[in-house]
Amino acid sequence: MHIRWIITFAIVATMGVNIRLANAQVYTPKSADEVVASWPNIINDSTEQTTNLTFIAQLIHQGQYPGQSSQSYGRAKALLKPFIEQNEFNPQAWYLWARVLQHQHHFDQAQQALRRVLENDPTNINSWLLKANIHLVSNQPEQAKQACLQLLGKADMFTVSTCALEASSYQNKLRSSYQQLLNIKQQTEINDEASRLWVTQILADMAVRLDNPKQAALLLANDDLLSMPLSYLVQWADVQLSLQHYQAVLSQLTRVAEQQNFIDDALLLRLSIAEKRASATPATTWKQQFTRRVALRERRQDQSHASDLARFYMDVSPNQQKAQYWARINWQDAKLVADKHLLDRAQMPETYLPTGQ
Repeated sequence: MHIRWIITFAIVATMGVNIRLANAQVYTPKSADEVVASWPNIINDSTEQTTNLTFIAQLIHQGQYPGQSSQSYGRAKALLKPFIEQNEFNPQAWYLWARVLQHQHHFDQAQQALRRVLENDPTNINSWLLKANIHLVSNQPEQAKQACLQLLGKADMFTVSTCALEASSYQNKLRSSYQQLLNIKQQTEINDEASRLWVTQILADMAVRLDNPKQAALLLANDDLLSMPLSYLVQWADVQLSLQHYQAVLSQLTRVAEQQNFIDDALLLRLSIAEKRASATPATTWKQQFTRRVALRERRQDQSHASDLARFYMDVSPNQQKAQYWARINWQDAKLVADKHLLDRAQMPETYLPTGQ
């Protein structure tokens, strides 16, 4: 399960900060005293800057990009804890806390945090949008739509309409919602890059659900992938894989991977699938890397990567028992159409990519 680019206002809407973090290699320490990872000091050591919520928001924003998730969200969580544990309630801190919880797939806890924010600040646009997003992931489209409608009078009509139409698309109104949203996008001058990516990804997702991957590919075709968030890259790659454009996935995602100190599981998975499908001989490069990563995730029982593990055991190294196990784990948290398709497909080994292909 992957949550698309999260549009935010006021806090990080115009972020221009480029935070480069060090590599975090997969390694099992031999003793409790051993240093296994370190990061450069990207801010000054003053307490005021270290606990600054604007900086924490920047970390979370940066965490949406390839290679940045673990370091950025981990550090943001550590810096947020003092705000969460203190008696004085801070709405911005609790919204950011909800973002971290959402990223870790703790959706109920994220909703509880958002409830606190909205009880104190019912005009908080970011929180309503995040609340709607989590409702959709939890297969609660009506609650998502109601959250969107709470934005009336608080946000612009483009934002309200985009949010509400996405929710409606999960209420047996997919085709009409898609057409309405497409019309809105074509008639609206969108100057904010975050808003443009947000509506583009929603439309591309709708096109895929309408069984029109070619239209989804067109929607996602005009961006420089090297500058895109991870969710966009994953969506683009899945569309290209469905169109059997395996070499395009290999070449484009390899370019992205070469720029990162740490390659995300989601990218390794899609590189492995493309590598396997593009060649008549067994894959030897990306598959080997991702196989080692999968072994680590399994040892840790890392449920936040359940969908990637399920697909690995269907499309890279077929194993029906493990595919079903991880697909069921994923379904416990994420209940979008793609998650149901993954669960159903895990029951049908005839749809797995053959081992020798």
